[in-house]
Amino acid sequence: MIVKLLGLGFKEYMRDNYNKLDATLVTFSLFEMTLEVVGRKVIANGAFTVMRGIRLLRVLKLARSWTAFRHLLRWLASTVK
Repeated sequence: MIVKLLGLGFKEYMRDNYNKLDATLVTFSLFEMTLEVVGRKVIANGAFTVMRGIRLLRVLKLARSWTAFRHLLRWLASTVK
């Protein structure tokens, strides 16, 4: 996130909705890691676990632009059915 911010600049970075999602997830992840270092237990069923699940949405961005990865996801989905 930081490298992208430095490369694109703040205005350009914030134009893409996926970048906004990444920034939110990174911020929450840093907050969560800080709480763990301080020794505070984060509730396992709370919002932070939801944020961990939402991090998987970044894979969708990758699948959108990477054709081979998209084919791999389709193959994996077909084996589950």
